[in-house]
Amino acid sequence: RRGPGHSSSSRVTAPPGLPEGYYSNLHALCIGINDYKSSSIPDLSYAEADAEAMAQILREKYAFHDTRTLLGDNATRQGITAAVADFFKSNRVSSNDAVLIYYSGHGQTVDLPNGGEMGFLIPQDASIELEGPPDIAGYYQSCIPMQDIKTWRNLIPARHILFMADACYSGLLASDRSIPAPVLDALKLSVCQILTAGTRNQKAREEAHLGHGLFTAKILEALSSGVADLNKDGYIRASELGQFMRDINLENQTPQSRIMDGEGDFILVSQKRAEGDLSGVVIDQAGKKPLAGAEVTLAGTEAGDRTNRKGEFKFKAPVGGYAGFSIRLPRLPKPVEVGIAVSVEAGEEEYVELAVPLPADYSTAENVTEEGWLEEEDPHGRKVRVWDSAETPPKRQNGCIWRYPLADSGETCDLVWIEPGKFQMGSLRVRMGIRRMNNSMKSL
Repeated sequence: RRGPGHSSSSRVTAPPGLPEGYYSNLHALCIGINDYKSSSIPDLSYAEADAEAMAQILREKYAFHDTRTLLGDNATRQGITAAVADFFKSNRVSSNDAVLIYYSGHGQTVDLPNGGEMGFLIPQDASIELEGPPDIAGYYQSCIPMQDIKTWRNLIPARHILFMADACYSGLLASDRSIPAPVLDALKLSVCQILTAGTRNQKAREEAHLGHGLFTAKILEALSSGVADLNKDGYIRASELGQFMRDINLENQTPQSRIMDGEGDFILVSQKRAEGDLSGVVIDQAGKKPLAGAEVTLAGTEAGDRTNRKGEFKFKAPVGGYAGFSIRLPRLPKPVEVGIAVSVEAGEEEYVELAVPLPADYSTAENVTEEGWLEEEDPHGRKVRVWDSAETPPKRQNGCIWRYPLADSGETCDLVWIEPGKFQMGSLRVRMGIRRMNNSMKSL
């Protein structure tokens, strides 16, 4: 149980850096709940920060490009069930994929009437007395039994599934039998694994100085540094991560690592181990015209790539499967999401076509030139050319505008290009001590 905070289809040939038979795609759902609807359930401080940080490291370092967070009042019983059910769809998850579900919030274990015990996830809208005598009917009606993980495992078509919870449970109906050591064997065999922060009657602590739950902070540290790669072979198995968490001292917490079924092992590979080239073209979906000057961002990358006059772009991309692209176009208030799945092989080039659905009133012919310039009207109704990019504009001409972004503020500054040569400043007459001057300058 989370205690109140003291202060939130196999590849035949693997690319270099990836083992044979590595996953086609990796999917993650990260759930975090700080504020519970019921006043009978103590709020938490860092559960939502836990979920966001976990999603970020999985996306940016381990190529989980289908990554979703479910936070706060979206993490109801129905919301969690619906989000997990998305993984049941064969058009989203294949038998060669891997799925990781992470949960940070309250958990509880209750005794069963005929003996034994059952663990529960506590969703945001649960109607229970967390600190009072357990009401098994209330828990069953408004919470999520840990046994549901077995149902999820049977319905999700992925070969490997890993469930991690920064909460404490017992009654997981799972074993701690040994894992096959070789990576190839671990990848070929199916498995569903569980890693939790502790056992029954323990509290998964939150630490203000870390800004996370203690369990999650240590997981993030292990994934970031790679220290959980215990045998130093370049891969982090879920079994190694579990062993690492058991071996470190979390004081009054005893992390649990179990196998629900299967003989394989969930394997994480840093995306920095292998890269490939990804290129393509952005076009208007209706008019089939190249969109010059479009800024394309690949899911999981930090910086976008601006297309040239033919609408072409190119990335140095980590190997793996990607969920989609974000494309920002001039005069559109926000980026357009384009959903397309591609897979990049190291050292080889993958070419994709991104067809963008544009609003009916968006005319590329009138607003974007071949070189990627915008055509706008100034306050006097005169047509001017505008370059909306931090990159130096091509083919500059007198009076054109460079709309330059100011750091990370989101603001821009319009700079007017002045051709090199001589020009005059000041009035023809002397006024207020200012005389007419002849000036010579380079382009500005």
